[in-house]
Amino acid sequence: MFESRFKFVDIASVAGAYRGIRQEIRPIANGRIRRKLSGRAYSSARAQFRQLQTTVYFEDMRPPALAGLWPGDIVTIHCAVELPQPQIVGSEPIRPVVPGTLVHLDADGNLVDEADAIHFNFCPVLTGIVEPWAIMDDEWAASAQTDITIIEVDGNA
Repeated sequence: MFESRFKFVDIASVAGAYRGIRQEIRPIANGRIRRKLSGRAYSSARAQFRQLQTTVYFEDMRPPALAGLWPGDIVTIHCAVELPQPQIVGSEPIRPVVPGTLVHLDADGNLVDEADAIHFNFCPVLTGIVEPWAIMDDEWAASAQTDITIIEVDGNA
């Protein structure tokens, strides 16, 4: 039986406590792509602003216990989604890793030793600020849908 890796670290939850989870992680917009007079493109992005945003969608018979979790609160979460990262000699994952989720893969996606890997996947641990969340209940279907967005507070931790 599949058990989700997602959990809120700070608010009494355990991995596997939630069902019907979908999660997306995306970089927060940082700077713009611009062009010089010569036509050459460059980015105005700054490395210190390389942070992530995640939205987690829950669908189950009962919503997760989010009452009391207010916009602006800081939480730490263990993500369910895996981030792929190229394997470069001496490279470290770009974020802290959920224990037991780091895997090394070859070009065909097979599990291999670190020395033979071309990339690795891992579930990140993110600390972020809670955005407004929503719960929708479908009484007839006896299901609840919830979404919560968390914006990373320090991407270079």
